[in-house]
Amino acid sequence: MVATLFSLDPLMGALIGALALAESLSAPVLVGMGLIASAGAMATWRAERLPVSPMPSSTERP
Repeated sequence: MVATLFSLDPLMGALIGALALAESLSAPVLVGMGLIASAGAMATWRAERLPVSPMPSSTERP
């Protein structure tokens, strides 16, 4: 979840820059923002699907 939120930071910054400062966003910038946001979403999705092994307790000895 956090990875997805962090990946949206550049997207929000670029959109605010485009709206508030009247900056133009080129096609490569838009594609890059989409790739960054999708990478964060994919990382979150894959992390939720991976099995989690239980952590050993402090009483267990190897």
